[in-house]
Amino acid sequence: MAITPEKPVSSFGTHITADYLDQETLLSLTELMDGDAEMISDLIDTLMEDTPALMAELKDAIEAGEISLVHRHAHSLKSSNAQLGAHAFAAICQELENQAKEGELSNAPQLLQQLQQEQQRVALALNDWKNRL
Repeated sequence: MAITPEKPVSSFGTHITADYLDQETLLSLTELMDGDAEMISDLIDTLMEDTPALMAELKDAIEAGEISLVHRHAHSLKSSNAQLGAHAFAAICQELENQAKEGELSNAPQLLQQLQQEQQRVALALNDWKNRL
């Protein structure tokens, strides 16, 4: 099922999607996938399934002080969420990644808490977007 003119991506501007997902990224992704709503939906589902496990692994790595794992998990979360326009989420991941590169995780628990809150917002926005396909 393709996105039709009756349901343009730009209509997301008045919904929660616009608050937490970058509109230009959504438009680009939609164009890249030729408006294939099923393919976009599958991409959203994959992210929604993978993110909680990666978040749990990131939490465990922070608690254990495993700098290389914090870096790896933060990078993975950043990349996958940025592809769907979750730039605030990706920015927090980038900060975690930067701290891990510097070998300093003192702010990591606070950043993780911010990331968990942002992940909830992103999940709502992705569901909103998916429902509008």
